[in-house]
Amino acid sequence: MIADPDRAAVSWQKAEAHLGEAIAQDVDTSPMAVIHSSYYAMFHAARAVLFEATGSAAKRHDAVIQTIRSPGADPRR
Repeated sequence: MIADPDRAAVSWQKAEAHLGEAIAQDVDTSPMAVIHSSYYAMFHAARAVLFEATGSAAKRHDAVIQTIRSPGADPRR
């Protein structure tokens, strides 16, 4: 499989943006906002890893999770 560094970089930028939002939130006053932003940071970071490793990554959250859990699974699901 051929890596897709351009798409990996875009996903990584999204991950960094969501992480920045999570860090900027006050966990005591907005815990759900912190969780939401942290989850999306993790999701986009996982997609970046898949783009770099395989050249593709699923759009659906459950498919990204399954691909990370099961190396060799089809990331285009």
